[in-house]
Amino acid sequence: MISGFDVKDQALGTGDTLAYTFDFKIYDPTDLLIWVQDGSGNVVEQVRGDDTTYLAGLAFDSLNGGGTVTLAAFLPDTYVITFMLAPDAPDQPSDFPDKGSFSLSALEGALDFLASCIQRVSWLATRAAVMHDLDDLSSFDPTLPLGIGNNPGGVVSVKADGSGFEIIITTATIAAAQGYASTAQAAQNAAASSATAAAASATAAAASAAASQSGVTPFGTPAAPENVLAANGVTFTPANQEEVHWIQGNAGNVVVTANPQINTAGVAKGQRIYLYGANDAQTVKFTNGNGLSLNGDCILGQEDCLGLLFNGTQWSELFRRSAT
Repeated sequence: MISGFDVKDQALGTGDTLAYTFDFKIYDPTDLLIWVQDGSGNVVEQVRGDDTTYLAGLAFDSLNGGGTVTLAAFLPDTYVITFMLAPDAPDQPSDFPDKGSFSLSALEGALDFLASCIQRVSWLATRAAVMHDLDDLSSFDPTLPLGIGNNPGGVVSVKADGSGFEIIITTATIAAAQGYASTAQAAQNAAASSATAAAASATAAAASAAASQSGVTPFGTPAAPENVLAANGVTFTPANQEEVHWIQGNAGNVVVTANPQINTAGVAKGQRIYLYGANDAQTVKFTNGNGLSLNGDCILGQEDCLGLLFNGTQWSELFRRSAT
């Protein structure tokens, strides 16, 4: 037998080589199994040593072992060719002539055959998953569960009672569960967003309700204020005794130029209006004059407020508050 005997040899293609060697013993061309893989590891050829399409020739030494495979075409760069003693080889001949004898050559051949079989089994065993030497197999069945081929993507696990293996789930089920989890997370995020919006609406509704209960008619809310245009100003409804307006400048800071800045037509002496700013980025500026009697200009940003009383001819300042 050859020193360092193995049942597998590999070589990397160079793009300009036809002949490749192997270093184990075969007795027949069909004993040799040949795989060819591309650069991504995909098997592109799988033939026996007697193939006459992919191979141009095969020479081997059935006594000392080893041989040379000649390909019909160059093996491309990065391709890998693997030579293996076929799983069903060698097939030991059993033809014994009459009155034959067990010569040393015959015994050597038989022993070589046995050694080849043992080495093949030993090599396969080194590549197999095995139980640990310290594990007690008296109550554990190491056999894989029946129907492995009918459960593509199946995940094998140890049974809850520790008696053996079972298929518990498939990778498709796991992927579906991940999809369900993503959907649930999206729904949770949407629910949280809705809850936030609902809370803001509830706050605004509470503010409006409180204003209504106090006899003050509300317009706009802190979350959805009225947009004030410079040329229009603010409208007071004469049918109301008191009004509160949450306001912001339309599309930016606004200086009211309307005359009057708050309408006076139909308004009776003693009616009141309260103006609340709702946005520091869209302020509303009122100036003394044009229907207003103010203690200087007043700019309403977020949470700033201005209280006014109609004195019969114009709106007079009662108070102002600056949030800053």
